[in-house]
Amino acid sequence: MEEKGEEKPKRAGRIALIVFISLYLFVFALYCVIDLGMSFAHLWTPWRPDYARVDITAILEKTELTDEDYETLQLQTGLTRLGVDGILAAGDEERILDLQEHYFTDYEVTDYMFAPFLCREVIPVNIPLAELEDGDILVSPTAHFSGFRFGHAVMVLGGDTGTIIASEGYGRKSGLFSLAAFTNRPSFVVLRHKDRELAEKVARYAESELLGIDYSLTVGVIEPKNPDTLTRTQCAHIIWYAYNHFGVDLDASGGVVVSPMDLATSPELELVQSYGIEPGQRWR
Repeated sequence: MEEKGEEKPKRAGRIALIVFISLYLFVFALYCVIDLGMSFAHLWTPWRPDYARVDITAILEKTELTDEDYETLQLQTGLTRLGVDGILAAGDEERILDLQEHYFTDYEVTDYMFAPFLCREVIPVNIPLAELEDGDILVSPTAHFSGFRFGHAVMVLGGDTGTIIASEGYGRKSGLFSLAAFTNRPSFVVLRHKDRELAEKVARYAESELLGIDYSLTVGVIEPKNPDTLTRTQCAHIIWYAYNHFGVDLDASGGVVVSPMDLATSPELELVQSYGIEPGQRWR
């Protein structure tokens, strides 16, 4: 009887050891998979022109541009008709030439890790932008967890000041930031809703009601996607929520979670500018 009594703790010890070893192997395997995903994610590169740079000064001197002129300018700068017209109306042709210089320069891309297995790509310069308007949205694919590229999105609240609203990550509440924290990314797009009056209302609503919101990636899964009062959000969701408040659904996939790619591919938005992404495209 004593031998059987002694066997029970030995058996329990063996089971505990097996459980511990199994858990250790699982965690180790998961770490290896995530680390391998990081290696693959770092193979990502921004798009750069594979065609020749041309002199666009003669086009910029014209009083009226043709469709062919706009097409050439988009291929040379990433600016669509909206982007070109906005800068020309501001009398800043030099900015278009400056943007062309950046567009054809192959900058070194650095992987910046801002949390375990969370990384974003940056370049050593800030890229010039189109004339921005309140409610404009900037989306970039340059953020990933392991091999999953989820990107980042911000919304312009002050087109003349470069002020944006953003939900940046855990431990940080949604707030006002400078565009300079976004334009050093090697790929991004500028998007605009065609109803400018509505976009202005969205920007003012976000500025007055959506600052100081806690961050959460589980919005739409655990927390409701469209609550009456927003208490949790993330970078793409806060923009979707602001526009949805005025009856505009920017979620291209219509899923429970809104992603930056959903915003980028929304048919509700027009492309103003792309950088590091093929002309006319919105995601890479």
